Amino acid sequence: MQKKGVIFIVLLIGTFIVSNLFVPQTLTINRVVLSNTTAATFLKIVRTDSILKRWCIKNEYVVTGNTLSKNNYSYIISTGGTSIIPIEINGKVTVASILKVIAIDETNCELNWSSQLVATNFFTRIFNYYKAQQLSKELDYFLQHLNTHAQSSIEMYGFDINNKKQTEPIVSFYTQTFANEDKYSGLQHCFSSIKNFVAENNLVSNNTSVMLNLNRLKGDSITIMIGIPTQKSLAKNNFSTMQMPPQGNMLVSEFKGMYKDRSAIYQAMESYIEDKNLSKASLPYEKFSNSVLPSGDSSVVQFTMCYPIF
Repeated sequence: MQKKGVIFIVLLIGTFIVSNLFVPQTLTINRVVLSNTTAATFLKIVRTDSILKRWCIKNEYVVTGNTLSKNNYSYIISTGGTSIIPIEINGKVTVASILKVIAIDETNCELNWSSQLVATNFFTRIFNYYKAQQLSKELDYFLQHLNTHAQSSIEMYGFDINNKKQTEPIVSFYTQTFANEDKYSGLQHCFSSIKNFVAENNLVSNNTSVMLNLNRLKGDSITIMIGIPTQKSLAKNNFSTMQMPPQGNMLVSEFKGMYKDRSAIYQAMESYIEDKNLSKASLPYEKFSNSVLPSGDSSVVQFTMCYPIF
């Protein structure tokens, strides 16, 4: 018994010496993730309740107000509009932390999450060491999944948004203004007009795509601009030609649903452009590949939403 007691005391003293030599009184936890998305995108996730809740549900965090909980940890996110976000972490102990969203350039950023565990005695040094290991894993999981979410346009905006090259160098357009209540009959009139104009002037179109832009004006009127890709250009009266930038960049996404619900994809594309620090090169348009245009608000349609960008 005496021998076992001596061994225990020696081990305790050894542990005490090792902890004092190798486990500092203040343990700093610092987790960093580099991302190829903008700082504004991450701040939008953290500061927008609906987006944060969608991310939390996908990653099995419980959300209560500005508190996220998982694996016996809760994260209380302070409200505010800066890129330095105080987050209180509650587990077996309560720890203050700071999440910094640092812009590297216009398209990349760094997520830097830091915290400190301060020991007051030998036992808390040992406790903090193991606590730091566990907490580091939790923060890594949080940041990695947050980064994955931020880079997914479907999760962020509800649509699969991609950057593609412009493939139609010349587009012939017809433009006319109608009363808003006549927009669908006006749409058919504009479509017939541009088809006839292209055929009569031998502008040649081997493309069945139709490009449509509806611009609601003040009052009760709307301007319809409808175009067909052609191999030649000709401007006359309400007919004009747009020279598209060769191999210009364009954001595209697919919409399928009732035509009256299409505002959702416009809002998603506008938010994407703002978050990614992009600039619009010209008017957006709806591209109908099968030439089947809507006949009313309740028409079920499928089109490619196109935003030319710089």
